[in-house]
Amino acid sequence: MKHLFITIALLILGHGVYSQESYFIEGEDYYGYVFSREDSIGGFPPEIIIGDVPIGSRRYTLTEENIVQAEKILRENMNTGYVKEYIKTWESFWKTRCRLNKTTLKNYYRQYIGYITPEKEVIVYITLITKGIVRDIKHLSDVLIEVHDGGDSYWTICINLQTQQVFNMNINGMS
Repeated sequence: MKHLFITIALLILGHGVYSQESYFIEGEDYYGYVFSREDSIGGFPPEIIIGDVPIGSRRYTLTEENIVQAEKILRENMNTGYVKEYIKTWESFWKTRCRLNKTTLKNYYRQYIGYITPEKEVIVYITLITKGIVRDIKHLSDVLIEVHDGGDSYWTICINLQTQQVFNMNINGMS
């Protein structure tokens, strides 16, 4: 019985070490959760090392100013350049109309994760999830949502705050 108690206590304490430290953010037409540098992502602790690369050491806790800047860059790029071409290719491949545009951005909850490049540039990784499929927004503070289908109800994009470029856009396939 003593060993069971110790095991349970260690599990509870261990969970606390890697518990989420995300915070809620809300702007005029967006809201969601920002994951801090200390948050575990995908069940892995923030100091995870894959091969010889210390992934966790590149994590960055985004500020409210970073989020405001990222959202501005996202809105400005929604109907132009890289994003427009990506959506056009997606629509052509799936033979369906994509609902993503500058106007529909307000219909998505967000999850934000920050990274620092070796050149000291801040990268904002944004997960966007249609409001209609999320039952409890608080769930977005617990775990990074990953979906392997779902079309334009779930998508991700990266934004470099220094160069103001958007890249690594991914709209999931159709189920």
